[in-house]
Amino acid sequence: MEQRDSLLGVVSTIFEYIRYIITVCAIVAIGSIIVVLLLPVYYQSYTTFLSVNPDLLTERGLFGTTTRDPQPFGTNNDNDRLISIAESAELQNYLIEEFDLYEHYDIDTSSAKAPYYIRLALADLFEVKRTKMDAIQLSIEDKDPIIATAMTKAARLKIDSINLHMVKALQQSQVNTIEQSVIEKQHLLAILSDSTQALRSRYGVYNIDSQSESLSALIIARKGKLTSSAARLEALKSNRRASRDSIMYLDATVKGIKKEVEALQVEMEKFNQGMSKVQALEEEYEEASMQVIYQKEQLKKLRTVQKSSLSSIFLLDEAAVPVVKSRPVRSLLVIAATLAALVFSLIGVLIFDHYKEVNWKEVFRTNG
Repeated sequence: MEQRDSLLGVVSTIFEYIRYIITVCAIVAIGSIIVVLLLPVYYQSYTTFLSVNPDLLTERGLFGTTTRDPQPFGTNNDNDRLISIAESAELQNYLIEEFDLYEHYDIDTSSAKAPYYIRLALADLFEVKRTKMDAIQLSIEDKDPIIATAMTKAARLKIDSINLHMVKALQQSQVNTIEQSVIEKQHLLAILSDSTQALRSRYGVYNIDSQSESLSALIIARKGKLTSSAARLEALKSNRRASRDSIMYLDATVKGIKKEVEALQVEMEKFNQGMSKVQALEEEYEEASMQVIYQKEQLKKLRTVQKSSLSSIFLLDEAAVPVVKSRPVRSLLVIAATLAALVFSLIGVLIFDHYKEVNWKEVFRTNG
């Protein structure tokens, strides 16, 4: 019964002050209506996009030289990188300068805290987040729906530009490394060419395959001729009827062939000494030359990629001019303010009714 009586007392108290409660709620409702009507209206434009697989922005992806079949979209790490770019100071500075946001947001540039206030104002109107499908949604609010749309488009294009600049900076680093390697290889080729020429002159090596074959054949032929001539000479010497002149002529011929064979053997020995050295230099020259050709081709592909107009993002939703305001939702604000006034009014009248018979002067005097 006490709880029931207590509850009835609360209801009775509320009805006793119902006029005051209604008056307060009405005043707050009317006041909140006036306030929300004075609030500025904002329009929100948004764009949604995905990251493109960075492998597709390389020469391997562009020219299809990779053995893998790259997926068209990037990973979560690639999307995280785009979100980081969207939240970067570089993008903020770009939007501030591009759209003259100091003047647009009416911020005094002479103030020392102006850069802080402009970024704070932009951050309140700028949002980038992941969607449920792991896409990236970028939105910007503004009082002017056309400016909101223009800023959203510009922000997306700048994010793409910054991301591509990072990719191309890495590619430029590759280009610089390869260019330096080509210069070093070409210098090596010049040294190898000079060294090979010097060895050819020193050892008489000009064409390893044909020269080796011709020298061997010539030595064999001259040795055969020497054997034949020496046998004829011995036969003439044992023939008492042979003329002395024939013997002397044939003897001179044999000696000449011997000298020729000896000279050919010296030349062959010299050739054999230089052949392996020249061959090693030729192989090294050929290998370095092939590397230069490959690296020059790689440079050509990298420069083509750098000059290409590829995009690092895949656009899902282009920013459109909003036709419905994003805020304020006036009805909700009025209802919330009125409900708050009702709750505080109820609490207020209950407290007032409970302590209305207390002699506060006596309480203060006693405590004092």
